[in-house]
Amino acid sequence: RPSKEGFDIVIGNPPYGAKISSIDKACFKHIFTSAQTIPNIQKGSLDTFSLFIDLGYQILHTKGNAIFIVPLSVTASDAMSGLHRLLINHCDEIYVSSYGDRPRRIFESAEQQVSIISFKKSSNKATRIMTTYINKRYSDESLWLLLDDLKFVNALHHIRNGRIPKIGNEIELGILCKLERCVTTIKDVYKREGLPIYYRKAGGRYYKIITKIPTHSSAEGELKVREKYQSLVGAALSSNLFYWFWLIHSDWHNLRSSELEMFPIPFESFSDEELDKINTLYDTYLNDLYSKSQTTKTGLKCFFARQSKMHIDAIDKFIGEKYGLSEIEINFLINYDYQYRNAE
Repeated sequence: RPSKEGFDIVIGNPPYGAKISSIDKACFKHIFTSAQTIPNIQKGSLDTFSLFIDLGYQILHTKGNAIFIVPLSVTASDAMSGLHRLLINHCDEIYVSSYGDRPRRIFESAEQQVSIISFKKSSNKATRIMTTYINKRYSDESLWLLLDDLKFVNALHHIRNGRIPKIGNEIELGILCKLERCVTTIKDVYKREGLPIYYRKAGGRYYKIITKIPTHSSAEGELKVREKYQSLVGAALSSNLFYWFWLIHSDWHNLRSSELEMFPIPFESFSDEELDKINTLYDTYLNDLYSKSQTTKTGLKCFFARQSKMHIDAIDKFIGEKYGLSEIEINFLINYDYQYRNAE
């Protein structure tokens, strides 16, 4: 119903990643609230899909509904904080379901991970942001079977800096609550002249390879941490817990420094004896990881972390208690995405 009051329904599958001229950028920043960067409040986005969502909101009638199919990054980028703030402040309910492109594409013609975001415009702040985990489709699985079995949970109180956590059950909600009680993060053990921890900024959908020595990958990043906590940081970032934490806050491809820095780690609660134990667990895992690795003709190390998962699981069983996780929660993390992470 196009009228002075706006549309009752807006539906879209907008483009993304388009090049925008400097003149258009200036214009869009004037038109779209979500495109504006406000220091210490929000970071704006000029990605076309974000602008289309903002436009959809603007042309909606109050109590009207909008739904968009957009890239998964709508849930996982600092630059989405402006859009999230707009919707949270002016929509009763927001629903976000997310979908991977492995093992089989959700949409056959597009190799793209996507989220479907819907919202109802109102004069009130959101009372619910209902989310799912990243739904994945087996090669022989019907798309409709997947869509008919979506599970949502209210993640309203767990939105942070452009991240809508992709969680879908009460166990995940409980784990996230316990992690948020930890007041220290990995950033608190950074030290300019510290010891290195190496990680890959891209790739590694099902495992994050975290080492003490460089692997010479072109996508390799480096952290410098206090010597006392090098193994603790390496072990924690190698854990199933961190894989889950990264997955629910990321675009399921890139490992950004901001995602590392927001990961809670209760380092002060570890005694010297416990730090020795975690050092042993981490070294055992690394030794096994390297023993099963292969070197390509170009000299790049290829790791097969699934073959060393028993050692990763041992890390989770040890550090999980420090986060206050129950045995049920630790086992949930150990078995999270098991059918995909352990597939050949």
